[in-house]
Amino acid sequence: MMHLGLDFVARRRRPWAWYLALAAAGVCGALMLAQYLQLQRETQRAAAQLARLETQSKQQQRAQLLRNAAAAALAARLKGEQQVAAALNYPWNNVLSTLELADLSGIAVLAFSHEQAGARSELTLEAADIDALSRFVDSLNEGADEGRRWYVSSYQVQQQANPVTLRAVVLNR
Repeated sequence: MMHLGLDFVARRRRPWAWYLALAAAGVCGALMLAQYLQLQRETQRAAAQLARLETQSKQQQRAQLLRNAAAAALAARLKGEQQVAAALNYPWNNVLSTLELADLSGIAVLAFSHEQAGARSELTLEAADIDALSRFVDSLNEGADEGRRWYVSSYQVQQQANPVTLRAVVLNR
């Protein structure tokens, strides 16, 4: 008789170690995905904050430029006011008293200009003759300092006028 013999193939054992490794890899992947998403959100928040800060910085720069412009305009206005105040406080009596004390016989003062910064004066006048002009200049120089003398810069004989007159420019430096 024949014997029938059955040989069973040994069952393969389940690879639990590999399942554990696969589970650990899945957990690590899930953790890495969660960390990536968190970093992505933080990056977006940081970008939004950077945009806000840049906008705020630009606004502050514009405000500073406006303040600087306003300060420059205020400084220019203040400087103009100081110049006007200095012109109003200028000792005009010292300048004009010299003209008042001068011998004006035969002289007509046509124009007077005075430069405050350089204390330079200029007179445009008409004289009846050269003697009246020289008497006038001498009377201006009577009490003057040596460095601040009056002198005739130019003159022109006006022959069209009746009587003939002399037009001169007298300077003080």
